Amino acid sequence: MKKNSIILILTFLIFTLNSSGISAELIMAGGKTWDVKIIQRIKTDQKDSLQLSINGRIAGIPVSAVKQINYDINLNIDKLIELKEQRKYSLLINKLNDSLKPYELYEDIPSNLTKYKSLLMELYFLVNDYDNVISFANNIEKYSKDEELKSSAQVFLARSYIKNGSADRAEKLLKSNGWFDEISSNSNPEKLFILAELMRLKEDYNRAMELVSYIIAFNSQDTKWTQPSELLCAELYVELKMYESAKEVINQISLLYPDSIENEKANELAMKIEIIESEI
Repeated sequence: MKKNSIILILTFLIFTLNSSGISAELIMAGGKTWDVKIIQRIKTDQKDSLQLSINGRIAGIPVSAVKQINYDINLNIDKLIELKEQRKYSLLINKLNDSLKPYELYEDIPSNLTKYKSLLMELYFLVNDYDNVISFANNIEKYSKDEELKSSAQVFLARSYIKNGSADRAEKLLKSNGWFDEISSNSNPEKLFILAELMRLKEDYNRAMELVSYIIAFNSQDTKWTQPSELLCAELYVELKMYESAKEVINQISLLYPDSIENEKANELAMKIEIIESEI
């Protein structure tokens, strides 16, 4: 019943595409704005243009004259984030992809869709689909003008390289963004965490543990990073074969964050430890 309710909510959020075109506001390179319906894109070796309906009249303009497209897409980003917090990841991914599909031909034109692509990128990360994360991160980096979203895309790109086992690519990206400069206990917890993930991949477990300890000791109020840091700490103890220490951290996660995804993963780690210890 609850799942059906969520489906109904999402269905309500998805826009209805007008049969005569896609409703949008065009922001032109010169600053002028037009309310239009985009009928189609005509792209050949000789030209790249949009066929539009403006107040019922058909017109064509070159894509190069368009600075940004603001689509009339009826998706409530706050409601989508709320549903993400309910961990309905696969459902959200499917619905967001359905919503964005009509705009695929225009994805290289800056638009107001980047925030939805950014949410999709995060959702793909949460379901361990790192190839799609990399694809969306590169798309945002290439076409978005929003520096905050581009910075977020860089973070997810680096983390996906790490998750895919591409230490060299992750390290090159992080170095190019200055992430290895002046690392200390006062560094940003996000930076410390991602560098700890990289050190773990490179099997420098002691350095990874040092970086994680900075987060836990000096950023205890920032649960966005302390929770995954506690989990990473437990995983590092397992790598170091310090199983009792790992179990202590797992118990702490269960006590402090009982309804979190970190607790779910910690329980999985506890089962892994049981199997390891039974084979010793």
